Amino acid sequence: ITLSLNAGAYMTEIVRGGIQSVDKGQMEAAQSLGIGYLPTMRKVILPQAIRTMIPSYINQFVITLKDTSILSVLGIAELTQSGRIIIAGNYKAFEMWLIVGIIYFIVIMALTKLSDRISAKHDEMAAHDQSDHNGLGRLTAELRDLESQVTEHESRWMELSERLEDA
Repeated sequence: ITLSLNAGAYMTEIVRGGIQSVDKGQMEAAQSLGIGYLPTMRKVILPQAIRTMIPSYINQFVITLKDTSILSVLGIAELTQSGRIIIAGNYKAFEMWLIVGIIYFIVIMALTKLSDRISAKHDEMAAHDQSDHNGLGRLTAELRDLESQVTEHESRWMELSERLEDA
């Protein structure tokens, strides 16, 4: 229970930090385009935040895995405790601790590699999205184009109105 509460607290902070890492301009841009709060969170903010959160989630999982070996000292059964039980049965401590160490090393190394791959993918996607944050950059550019067209049409209309008044 203690480990779950601790990990849950860290996970909550990871989510909060991930959401806060997204530029506030993203929310403002979506709202200026008439998109509501929940669709903005679901379609704009969270996809960017999740990419930021994934490496931290994996890191927290690795930390939690390491913490379980510490908790084995308190009597909670897990890999280290299982190793102790086997040693008690066959008295081959060195071989057992070597196997336990190799298992921990493989699991943690695999999770670290997974984290590195996800981070690389995140960096690649972030570079791609830099110019176009989930379409908002494109929509903002289209909005600017429309505004300039409206301005042109308004000035043309004013010009024609003046000519009509003069005639």
